[in-house]
Amino acid sequence: MALANQRSMNVPPQACAIDVVQQFRKHLTSEPIEILQILFFDPGGAAIGHQVHSFGGPDQTWLSISGILDQAIALNATTLLLAHNHPNGVSTPSIADRLATERLARAAAAVGIHVLDHLVLTDDCHSSVFEANGPSELRRRAMCRDWCSRPSCSPPDPHLASRSQRT
Repeated sequence: MALANQRSMNVPPQACAIDVVQQFRKHLTSEPIEILQILFFDPGGAAIGHQVHSFGGPDQTWLSISGILDQAIALNATTLLLAHNHPNGVSTPSIADRLATERLARAAAAVGIHVLDHLVLTDDCHSSVFEANGPSELRRRAMCRDWCSRPSCSPPDPHLASRSQRT
């Protein structure tokens, strides 16, 4: 698990949501395997760290709840934003994506850390793991238009077949 500061992704301290998505897309799309990355934020909302958390296979990756929380605590982060890619081009979060994110959010809340969102990116689209129940906090906070470049990716269809049972 590598850690770098926000300069490695060129994320301005008070970045707009779409700026963050574009930076994640530069690092995650066109990859043949799933890669999970995390941005860490301070209480003021400034990006204070970036972690490439895991490298998976073509249809799955993993996350370590304790590893993510250990890093967040070490950075004194109060908020996390996760993102990973789906090399198959389908931005709909899998059931495993949703379950893993829910487990992380519960564990993070227990130590006072907020999971802002978990984004699933493809080359030209992205979806939010949290948007199954309405607009995510990240979208509500966004000051930018054009959240998604294609209308076909919002909101995700919960009836689509899930991929792997791992994120």
